[in-house]
Amino acid sequence: MDKFFLFLKMHAIFSELTPAMDDFISGLMMACIYMGNYYKLNLNQIYKFNSEIIGCGLQKITRVSNKI
Repeated sequence: MDKFFLFLKMHAIFSELTPAMDDFISGLMMACIYMGNYYKLNLNQIYKFNSEIIGCGLQKITRVSNKI
């Protein structure tokens, strides 16, 4: 999962997030929580992962998705 997080971080640094990418990342975060509940994983780690994703891209979102 570290390599995937690094990919998302690099993408957030070098490009502006579009509304479609915002939707994708939101879906990914929800899927991680769902799978964590389903497989009885440590949800604290998943919440931390989601928080780090939000922290990387929060300043890069577009105006449209920022208002939504």
